[in-house]
This record gives sequence, structure tokens and C-alpha cells, in this order.
Amino acid sequence: MKERNKLKVGFALLLCVTALVWSCKNEPIDITATRSKFVLDSLRLADSLAAANTAAIRANYVADRAYQRALDSLTAANQAGGISYAVTIVDGSASSFYGRTNATETLLTGASVTVSQFGKTETKTTAADGMVVFAGFFRNSLNVTITKAGFTSLNYIVSVAEDT
Repeated sequence: MKERNKLKVGFALLLCVTALVWSCKNEPIDITATRSKFVLDSLRLADSLAAANTAAIRANYVADRAYQRALDSLTAANQAGGISYAVTIVDGSASSFYGRTNATETLLTGASVTVSQFGKTETKTTAADGMVVFAGFFRNSLNVTITKAGFTSLNYIVSVAEDT
């Protein structure tokens, strides 16, 4: 029985060696062509990596510039100082040249008030308290226009400065 097992193992080993030798005989390897292909692939890869690196550097530069512009804008806005501007409208139809009388203390509802500054324009209508409040403007000059049917329109410029 031992002889038979040795024979089987020897036959299996012979088959493996034959298969290995047979597979190596299929094609001769052209080392020059293989090396040339390897060098060309390496050069293409190096060019691709260089192009990707250049694109990444440019994208970072553009992003950094955009970020810096945003910071500069915020800094300028903070230096300018945001304000809320309130306007109270009263009926001045019974006023005298020398001052108001008690009759002029009537608040004017439904008046249209427009405030504009640096291209930003907002329009609001006065409520029962005769007041409107505008937010998001800056210290500087504001153009104010007040209109209501049956009343004279008023247009003025107000200068809002920092408290000193």
C-alpha cells in the first residue's frame, strides 16, 4: 500500500511540473517592449499627477481669494456699523410756525416710508403707532421719503453718525 501511495504522489508531482513547464513555454517575453510600455505609463502618470497638483493649487488659490474677499467685506460692514432706523410720523396739519399744538400729536397711520442707502431700498407702511423700523442699514447718510394720499410728500436726507 505504501508503494502505491508513493506512486500516486509521484504521478501528481509529475503532472504539476509538466503543467508548470507547459505554461512557461507559451510566449517569449519581449523585455524591451515591456520596459518601454512601463516607462511610457510612468511618464503619463507623472504628467497626470502634475496636472492634478497644478489644478489643486489653482483651486486653493481661488478659494483663498474668495474667502479673503468675504472677510474684507465683513470687516468693512463691521467698521461701518449696522443700525436700526425708526421713523414716527405725526399729523402736522394743525401745526403752527412756532411749534406744535396738542392737535398735532395725532399719529399718522398708513403712511408709506421708504429708506434707501447704497442701492438698498426698503418701503414700509406705518401702523397704528405711526412708527416703522428699518434694520440692516449702516451709519452714514440715509434717504427718507414719506408719502400718504391727501398729505404733502416729504423727502429728506438724514446723517447717522456714531455716538460720541
